[in-house]
Amino acid sequence: MRAFWNRFGARRAWEVVYPRTVKKHLLSAFGSSLRWGMLLIAFAVVGPLASLPLNAVRDVDGGHAISMFVNAGVFPGVIGAACVFAAALALGAIGAFLFSTGWACAYSGIVIAWGAYRCGTLEEIIRQARSDAPLTMLASEGLTAILFAGLIAGVIQRISAKRQGLAVMPGSLIIQGDVPKLKTVTQIALAAGGVAAGVVAYLAAVTDFKGQGIFAAFFAAIIAGVATQIVAKSKGGQATVVLVVASVVIPAILGPAAAKILQGSTIVETVFAGRVIPLARVMGLDWAAGALLGAPVGLGWAGAMIDSRAEEQAQSA
Repeated sequence: MRAFWNRFGARRAWEVVYPRTVKKHLLSAFGSSLRWGMLLIAFAVVGPLASLPLNAVRDVDGGHAISMFVNAGVFPGVIGAACVFAAALALGAIGAFLFSTGWACAYSGIVIAWGAYRCGTLEEIIRQARSDAPLTMLASEGLTAILFAGLIAGVIQRISAKRQGLAVMPGSLIIQGDVPKLKTVTQIALAAGGVAAGVVAYLAAVTDFKGQGIFAAFFAAIIAGVATQIVAKSKGGQATVVLVVASVVIPAILGPAAAKILQGSTIVETVFAGRVIPLARVMGLDWAAGALLGAPVGLGWAGAMIDSRAEEQAQSA
């Protein structure tokens, strides 16, 4: 061993004992463990702690039929939601710097999902209020939550792009690539994603179980990602998480608004009978969490399908 060491030197001996392939696998395993470890931290540490202020918010009767804008004093709910969004932004920024857009969105989405879980359901809020008054606030809440989720997605995309050495061009946060008539394509993609998300959420939110709105928004965002990606790819571009998040603002506002217009006068009886419009059950924080969690999944799924089909057509030509 000493003769080998003297002949080849310390560096060569190290490479023989620990080949580069072994070191590469060790680094890969460490990176994978760190990614999943941060996911666990988001779920078990950051999410529960960041949502504690929201958990402390109460309605006018001292109960927990609350949301970001509907509670005993409005400001406690806003402050609680702000803590959740701030923690989601910080964890998402770290994830984007260390890993990728998809992982970063997952971290942020999990934190916001905790905030959504701390809130009451639509049925609980209407039963407590005994009127349709909260529906207007819930529609405003949907818009606000999606705006903050879009901001988080935009920050994540910028950090991830700069980390990879990519230039952040105007419009690239919405659709990447050289797309003719970008404004028109963006509008079509937003409409397609919004309609797709609304239909899926309408079909998925069938009961008033706590947490169901998050899963409904998650599946809706996946399909919205597929729809927006198909539109963008058809014009030679690529949809982004920001585009998908922006598209779900349509059902986020439409759900409470439709319940207000169509069922407002009888909303209390409708809620007790369990016949409220399903789309209205998915509230603002549900949409924000589901959009960040589901958008990367839908975009990646649609992109892989479209690219593989293009390769098959190129090979058969």
